Amino acid sequence: MGLFKIFKTPNPNQYNYIPRYWDPAKEEKKARLRYLESLTKENSDIEEIKSRMSINLRKKSFVNNPSVRKKAVYKSNMILFSTIIILFLLAYIILYVNLPEILNYLK
Repeated sequence: MGLFKIFKTPNPNQYNYIPRYWDPAKEEKKARLRYLESLTKENSDIEEIKSRMSINLRKKSFVNNPSVRKKAVYKSNMILFSTIIILFLLAYIILYVNLPEILNYLK
């Protein structure tokens, strides 16, 4: 009966995953040590400077400083509010000037 088989059924794919241990505290400690070592060096290369800048930006993030987040949210809300006001004024002016023409067009 195996001789007359037209379609071959595929075998299931096997996935060999070997889990590895990862310690985030240890990696953070290594990163801090590299950062401190790069600060003590007089001539730093470009990659060290980039890593220092990214670490400093992460330190000043919204999570660590709620006042920075509060200011950013306030600024964003004010921009949104002013945009809405400007759009309403623009729509009012357009309708006020062109309303008679629009009404004549609809009749």
